Amino acid sequence: MVGVVDTILAVVSYLINFTINGLTTVFSWMGLHFDASWKATLTIILAVIILAVLFDYCIRLFGRWLINSIVGLIAFLILHYLLNVNIPVTWFTVVVVAFFGVPGLLAIIVLHLGGLL
Repeated sequence: MVGVVDTILAVVSYLINFTINGLTTVFSWMGLHFDASWKATLTIILAVIILAVLFDYCIRLFGRWLINSIVGLIAFLILHYLLNVNIPVTWFTVVVVAFFGVPGLLAIIVLHLGGLL
């Protein structure tokens, strides 16, 4: 996990430096010059934008996972209580279905049909 975070931070740092250097070049062609305070301000603004986009992506990914888990648990309860499928309700089955959602439920059904559960 630490390697992934370091990689993301390195990419963000590279993107910010690339953008700052590119804008500095373009503005110098136009006869405008950045001083250190403008570069720092632009760097902070770009970092906030990039972090907001990453945060939004993580929230959307978590939302999809949460919906998948809820649908899996509801389907598990329907199978067990309404359709009388004799899948045992244990901590293991509930945690697998809650964490993996519908694919976890399918794995539990396969394990049950195979006699392993």
